[in-house]
Amino acid sequence: MAKAIIGWNVEALAKSFEEQCALEGELDQLRNIAQLVVSEVFGSGPSTSTPAVQLVEVPNEVRALISDGMFYGTLGVLTSVETHHPDLDFAAIYRGYTDGWSADAIHALRESLVPYA
Repeated sequence: MAKAIIGWNVEALAKSFEEQCALEGELDQLRNIAQLVVSEVFGSGPSTSTPAVQLVEVPNEVRALISDGMFYGTLGVLTSVETHHPDLDFAAIYRGYTDGWSADAIHALRESLVPYA
């Protein structure tokens, strides 16, 4: 009876050790991925923040990068359009389509832009 209990305890311990090793491997993979994400977003320079703190800041940093990219990309496109179409009425485009405009007003705006399309 004692041998059976000892045998069961050894098997349970071995299984627990295997599960712990698997979990440690997964944790190492997560750490490596987190470090990769942080280094891609913030660069590989020295930091005073811990990786966990930096990882928390990743969404804000990514939002800022996307926002900057959209701003400068749009600016570049509009600059290119202005260069190729100097008579384009940017004021009319800026006004856009607002709530409350009649179908006739929208059609008139569309017609005023047709020569530049």
